[in-house]
Amino acid sequence: MSETAVSPPAAVAGTPAVSPPAAVAGTPSLADVIVRLDRLEAVLLQLIEVVRPAGRMVAAEAPRYAAPAAPQIMVAPPSVAIAAGVAASGEPPLIAVAPPAPRGGSPVPVAAASAGGDPLAAPIKPYDPYAHRTDIDIPGPTATIQQVLRRVFEAGLTAEPEDTWAIMTKLTHPSQMVGPRALDHFKAFNWHKLRRTAPTYLQNSDPSTFVIAYTDPGEVTPEVDRVRVFVRSGDNRMPVPVGFARDVTNSNAWRVTMMSL
Repeated sequence: MSETAVSPPAAVAGTPAVSPPAAVAGTPSLADVIVRLDRLEAVLLQLIEVVRPAGRMVAAEAPRYAAPAAPQIMVAPPSVAIAAGVAASGEPPLIAVAPPAPRGGSPVPVAAASAGGDPLAAPIKPYDPYAHRTDIDIPGPTATIQQVLRRVFEAGLTAEPEDTWAIMTKLTHPSQMVGPRALDHFKAFNWHKLRRTAPTYLQNSDPSTFVIAYTDPGEVTPEVDRVRVFVRSGDNRMPVPVGFARDVTNSNAWRVTMMSL
């Protein structure tokens, strides 16, 4: 069976011909729009690269207002142990409260708080996943704070992050190295920042060229067991504190308790 060619219908008499709409004057073409979007994307990427190192936070969208619900007071019944203690003695039992955090804002380990006394002076077994790294040179009990601080900068200048983690684990006071979570925190924040900012405190990346602006206390005598040194930065910022304390588990060697480098 042969195919029959169908021609388009003829124009109806009296019907005006419709032409395609003409381009509106001043309207950019699709190619111009794409070029402008590409330029906008490039500017946004540059802005992100500038904001990201500064650590600025972008304000989140404000939550929508909701009428507050009526407060409900929940009273939990006393535990069996407390109830038994009250019944036996007639008085509520004493609750052990951890002492306040030491100077410098260092957290109080649970073991030291329950034992009482100064957590920095309590013998604590440090968490050291790099105990097998016997190749690392760590300042001993006779080393000065300056020698320990130089080793901190050397750790920040190492090529491999794992070497930084291993050195800083051994330079950190055992009261701060309380477990894997503490190690992960230091890797993600303090020590990670040290790898980026260490050269700003030095001349030509020489770890011996740092400058201590002042110390607290002002005079470090043999009787002093904790010190904060303020290191001068080369970018005209305020001197940055680094805290040190004697490590009773390592013959009273100086170890880092806090660091804002």
